[in-house]
Amino acid sequence: MKLAAYIEREFGVRVDPASMFDIQVKRIHEYKRQLLNILHIITLYNRLRKNPNAHTAMRTVMIGGKVPRTHTQTDIHNTYAPTRYILHIITLYNRLGKNPNAHIAMRTS
Repeated sequence: MKLAAYIEREFGVRVDPASMFDIQVKRIHEYKRQLLNILHIITLYNRLRKNPNAHTAMRTVMIGGKVPRTHTQTDIHNTYAPTRYILHIITLYNRLGKNPNAHIAMRTS
């Protein structure tokens, strides 16, 4: 309950304190674990969109991280493939988090 209250107070986002909190905080890199986590979130979202009345556990997903110091802004725009991959991971995370409750299937009663 403290985390839900903190999120609402600091970020203006209401989350259900009874929901399952799925939190991943680590350095952003080109390992597949982070990409698999994104794909899992997309899969859960699409399942709920397809069947809004499906019985599923309520889930609050939070993702945080930072790019290692070795990957500078200049590196991200050069041809080094793993660094560009990091940029794509960050972009995808940001796009997923823009407005997660915009779709009617994502709203709680």
